[in-house]
Amino acid sequence: MESITESAPQGMFAIYVLYWLGMQYNFWLTFSILGSMISLAYGISYWMEFSVHEQLSDDGEHRVLQRRATFVVGEVPKTPRQLPFYVRWYHHVLWTSYFATDFALRLLTVGLFLGLRNVDGVGLRPYNLLVLLILFLTYCIVCFIMTSGHDEDMSKQAKQAEGVGGKFAYFNHRISHPLALVLFVHVLPADIRLLPQDARESKMLFALHPELRESMIRVFVPLRFLDYLGLGICSMVFMFDAWQCATLVTLFISYHFILLPAVMSARKAGPTDAMRAEPWDGAGYVINRVRKAVPALPWGGGEGKKDAEADVHRA
Repeated sequence: MESITESAPQGMFAIYVLYWLGMQYNFWLTFSILGSMISLAYGISYWMEFSVHEQLSDDGEHRVLQRRATFVVGEVPKTPRQLPFYVRWYHHVLWTSYFATDFALRLLTVGLFLGLRNVDGVGLRPYNLLVLLILFLTYCIVCFIMTSGHDEDMSKQAKQAEGVGGKFAYFNHRISHPLALVLFVHVLPADIRLLPQDARESKMLFALHPELRESMIRVFVPLRFLDYLGLGICSMVFMFDAWQCATLVTLFISYHFILLPAVMSARKAGPTDAMRAEPWDGAGYVINRVRKAVPALPWGGGEGKKDAEADVHRA
């Protein structure tokens, strides 16, 4: 997730410098923003591919911990299983176009709104920065309410189904995960990943429960629509520029009426839970394999040694 945690803040900071300090025509800052857009868009697209393969595979080719366990124990790695679903080049073309357009709209609307200074003698600073702060807090609050509400409902359902021990049948989401997927770039409409099997998989892959993902899509798609529309209209009303207006309209229409429906339709042809491999034990796999391999070590001991002693006693 380096593309979200590094490229996105870097692009936002460059936009702040461009418009807040009046350096819109600085070539290097503009080039830096374009680099951030491309890096973020393809980075998220590749992360989608990695996450899907990670969820569908059960071999050492994709499982990092399993590959390490094979190295420690000294086993011969098995032939990689043929995955039932692969991310193709056209997925990357669609996803990269969608993410780049979304991030371009985010940067352009924020940048133009920050660039509003004095209009007809009325100073708009620092009120425009205050509006953006309120918008950021709105995203955070909505994410917190929806995530905590979903986790609470899942906890109640698990307890009703399995009693007190049912609390272990679900996992809580970190508020930072859904926020990272909707704040700078709205990743959720293009997310084809499966239900995480546990909290560890959700944490490592930044994957959400499908029910939470769908409910957040229904809320954040119209919220983001109003976000872009409001900031864009305010910027053009107070400081109109024909080229900037044409760019805003083109990006807005391309994103909401072409790319957004396209990525949401592509999810219907994505992987299903039936394609998932047998669940694996994560770190427990490594621990168990190492414990069984202990007799081969000079100092012996461990579970494997006890099994060997029991076999000798029975003989």
